[in-house]
Order: sequence, then C-alpha cells, then structure tokens
Amino acid sequence: MDDRNRRSLRIPHGGRDLPFQDIRVMNPSRGLNMLSPDIFIDNKDSWDLINIDVSSSGAVEKRPGFTSIGTGLTNAPTGMGVYRRNETSKLAVIDGGKLKLYDDSNDTWSAVGGNITHSSTSSSFLTSIDNKLYVWDGEQGGTVYDGTTETRPGRMPKGKFSIDYKDFHIVSGVAGQPFRVYVSGVRETSRFTRGDAPSGGEYIELNTAAGVPGATV
Repeated sequence: MDDRNRRSLRIPHGGRDLPFQDIRVMNPSRGLNMLSPDIFIDNKDSWDLINIDVSSSGAVEKRPGFTSIGTGLTNAPTGMGVYRRNETSKLAVIDGGKLKLYDDSNDTWSAVGGNITHSSTSSSFLTSIDNKLYVWDGEQGGTVYDGTTETRPGRMPKGKFSIDYKDFHIVSGVAGQPFRVYVSGVRETSRFTRGDAPSGGEYIELNTAAGVPGATV
C-alpha cells in the first residue's frame, strides 16, 4: 500500500498537533461476518466456502441441509414427536406401525415394549404429557407409553390429535364427530370415560363405544 492510501487509514490521536496512529484489523475470528448473528457463516464453518447461500441483504448464510442420525428405521415415518420425561427428551417416530425412540448414546432407534401396532398408512400424532407419550392415528383408541411399555388403556377415543391444557388432556379428530372434543379427567390424562354416566337430555353417554368411539372400557 503506498503512502497516499496508508494515510487514508490514519486517524488523529490526541490533539491536533500530535502524530497519527494506524488502526489495523488482522484476521477477525468471526471470519467474513465479524459482527453478524450465529446463523451467518464464519471462516471455520466450511472448506472453500462450498455450503453457503447469500441472503437478500447480501450477507453470507449457512446453507440449509440435513444429516442422518441413527440406525433401526426401515420405513418413512408416519409420525414424529418428542417424548419428555423429567429433565430428558427423546425423539420418537412411528416406523412401520411401531413406536420407536432415538437413543443418542448409541445412535440407534429402538421399538418400545408392548407389542402395539399403529396404522401404517394414516399419519400419527404424538403428544408428551405428564412423563407419558400418547399416540393417535384416528383409526384405533389412543395409546400411552409410560417410559417402559406402550399400552392401549381402552378409555381413550380414536382421535387424530391432542393437546395438554391446564392439567387436562384434550383430544379431537374422531371420525364421525368433527365438532366434538374430549376432555380427560383432571390429571387423569389417560381416562376419557366414566363408570357411571348420566343418560338422557343433553348428556352424552361417556361409558359406551357410541359416546367415546374407540374406547372399550
């Protein structure tokens, strides 16, 4: 750099009559985007800057992609969710009608105990509530995995999806009942039927298969 260009990089230091001081930046650790958010690429993210995209603002970003994890899946999953138990979480999928959990300690997917089969054609919805994982496929009564075994209690409708709301488990999507939701007993997230339901008038029988399609208890 000649003296003319070098002078353009100098700023006054102190008073008017004091000499100038050079300001130089040597290899900033953030690479191309020293002051950018973490979503932007830095000089340690890619060899030869292959996996990059340029955003509309002109910033260099990491290109979206995917990575394969685990062995033990044989089909395209028909459902996916997260099983939360205490302070741990595990990915869960429905693979060939079976509920499988991912174990990151050995990078494998394993079927849970219980010998329960879900629909292999319909999509399944997975809901984690109260240290349990619920699976709904809209064809059979819902199932529950308690951390050891998956069971079909017989007190749940054949819903398509559910949510957790203020200690209640709420299910809907039952075939033939497009406008009805089912609400579990408070903190009894696996029970949607009752032993002695009132009949007649505006009441819905909640202890029959007609009242709770999919339930057997």
